[in-house]
Amino acid sequence: MAFVVQDLHRTDNVKIPHEPVYHTYSRWELDGRAYIFAYRDIDQRPDDTMADIYLAASGGYKRIGSIEITGMVTGVSTANLTGGNVPDILFQYEGGELHYLTIVRLSGGRVQQVFRYGASAIDVLSQPKPVIEATSKVANLVEQFAWDPHAAKFRKIEQHPFRTSQ
Repeated sequence: MAFVVQDLHRTDNVKIPHEPVYHTYSRWELDGRAYIFAYRDIDQRPDDTMADIYLAASGGYKRIGSIEITGMVTGVSTANLTGGNVPDILFQYEGGELHYLTIVRLSGGRVQQVFRYGASAIDVLSQPKPVIEATSKVANLVEQFAWDPHAAKFRKIEQHPFRTSQ
């Protein structure tokens, strides 16, 4: 059994046939449409999880994409980071001593992974515009990333040494 510790929209009311079987489901209502996140182990390794994302349509479910999660899911949320019509999905998970963030964009009936990064700490900050801040204590580095609408991807916008409080 894999580790999906926090998904606030977890549900026991969904079952989608699949091999290997899904162990955890969540239902998300985004922009008037229902999405199902179905979690399964990869090769019977609970620390490697695949999140298959389905669109609920006409009494059934249509898989629109998958995201690999290499650790224990500690949070799933939404935020408007890329300016799309549908909020982006943020998967937070831990693997070893690192914290990871994967951001998924739902667009045109498909799933697009637009960001994946791991660091000692990683947060989404609401400044004048949303910024992802990754702190690497080992590398003594803080990096910030923001969505570039012209390139349609996240770009590093700032980097500076990590300062510990004295």
